[in-house]
Amino acid sequence: MTDLNRRLQLVADRKRKFQTMYVDELISRDDFLLRRAELDAEEKSLRNALDEIAATSEDDKIEVTAADLLEMLAGCNEADKKAIMHEMVKEVKIKNADRMDNGHMTLDIEVTYN
Repeated sequence: MTDLNRRLQLVADRKRKFQTMYVDELISRDDFLLRRAELDAEEKSLRNALDEIAATSEDDKIEVTAADLLEMLAGCNEADKKAIMHEMVKEVKIKNADRMDNGHMTLDIEVTYN
């Protein structure tokens, strides 16, 4: 969560920066509105990710399956997905790796969550 909170603070800082630039007439109104909309969307995505993590961690007995995780990540951008995975996953162990006849790999992995 700390990475997500840090990124949320960076978004707030950037919003203030663009507002100051607009007030100082360094950027046009259209540029300001475009940047603000982009940052609002990023902020919403980060807040949703934090809410999902908070809801999941409220009850330690809740187990998150791979399907649950994929569903939660479906609406996030790539940077948010990476941040969420770093917060949720403690360790990934490859227990066994085999190459199939067609050249593909099969992996037996164990994931430990925070």
